Amino acid sequence: MFSRNILFLSVISAALLFSGCANKQIANQAEVDSAANEKVEQFLGDNERALNDAELAYKKAKQAELDFYAPLHMEQIHNTLKSAQSLELEGKQQESIQACAKVVALAEAGLKNKQKTEALLPELIQQKDVLAEIKSERIVPKQYKAGIEAFKELIHLIEAGEDAQVGKASQSVLAELKDIELNTMLEKHWQPARDTLDKADNEDADSNAKKTFDYAETLVEQNEKLIRQNYTDRDLVAKAGKDALRAAQHALYIGREVTVLFQMNKTRAEEAALGFEDHLNNIGSALKADDLRHMSLEDQTLALKQLAAEQERRIAARYQKQIAELEAYIDGIKKPSPAQKSLPVAMPTATVVEEPTVTEEPVVTEEPAVTEEPTVTQEPTVTEEPAVAEEPAVAEEPVVTEEPAVIEEPVVTDEPAVTEEPAVTEEPAVTEEPASPPQTDNEA
Repeated sequence: MFSRNILFLSVISAALLFSGCANKQIANQAEVDSAANEKVEQFLGDNERALNDAELAYKKAKQAELDFYAPLHMEQIHNTLKSAQSLELEGKQQESIQACAKVVALAEAGLKNKQKTEALLPELIQQKDVLAEIKSERIVPKQYKAGIEAFKELIHLIEAGEDAQVGKASQSVLAELKDIELNTMLEKHWQPARDTLDKADNEDADSNAKKTFDYAETLVEQNEKLIRQNYTDRDLVAKAGKDALRAAQHALYIGREVTVLFQMNKTRAEEAALGFEDHLNNIGSALKADDLRHMSLEDQTLALKQLAAEQERRIAARYQKQIAELEAYIDGIKKPSPAQKSLPVAMPTATVVEEPTVTEEPVVTEEPAVTEEPTVTQEPTVTEEPAVAEEPAVAEEPVVTEEPAVIEEPVVTDEPAVTEEPAVTEEPAVTEEPASPPQTDNEA
């Protein structure tokens, strides 16, 4: 099947080459040369910039996959850049600049060809991405290579300006790319089952374990049809392939066991029965079960099954309880209780820091004379009061919030008139007479 597909693709590629792609010429060569001449003027006298721009253009062309979307352009870009670098080493700066300019112009033209390809062949590009996703290149490498080469020949037609021929050939190439997808799915998900069933057949499972083998053979055939009809459904294909493989493996191993049984005498038959019983006992030990070897093999199996089910229920119940407790804890974090909601927050602290004194001494904010009184800094008592000396902001008034010393000021305790007479805040003389503090000292 694969060889037929490869042959078909080879015929397509040959036809495309014969139609005009073999000349390896791009249709817009004249435009490229004209654009290159314009860029030579931009690079004139700056060969270092020209070489840097050419190397950057080459790097961007590689990143844009112009090897695929504009292979003829990319071939010229590669060769011309090598030539520019060689000319630079030989000291032929003008020739090197011309080559660099052509590299940049070719890269720009190649990007335009990629855009044109994406516009003309969107289905093929999408199918190419599908093949990359399912790793067709690794699973069916020969068929994949042939399909991609056929796709590239269509791009050669676009580069050569033969757009009319692209439409005629694109549907055939698209059908072949889809066939690659189908064969990839069969090779990945169905072929392992087919190979296993063939191995079972070679070991005479078809006669030694006929019932098991017939079932596996039927399932493998059915699932091949299922995959062919639904190869784009990844989940369905994977499940069908797995079911077919398991059935084929079952036929293989049952056939082997039956073959061993055919060759047994009484002694070996007893050893086989005891060996199977040991297997059951190992399972029972893992489940912490009592020794069940006094029972029949079937009863031992049923007892272990019941014990395993009981342990599963017990473990599940314990985990369910832990999950419920964890969910309740998380809900408690997300939804605080009324008691938690009523707890004080940090907001009152913020207001205390912002305005402690404003609420206690509103007169301070009403006393413009505080900002006008220069004698506050000249007052001899100021030197005795470090808090006043550190009060450069009396004129700016943020100190009102920072100076708790207004309440704790030792000088206030020395002047009963200040603490006992609220008239200090009401006395206009404080605001009008800068000599007021010296008078209080004389009285003292």
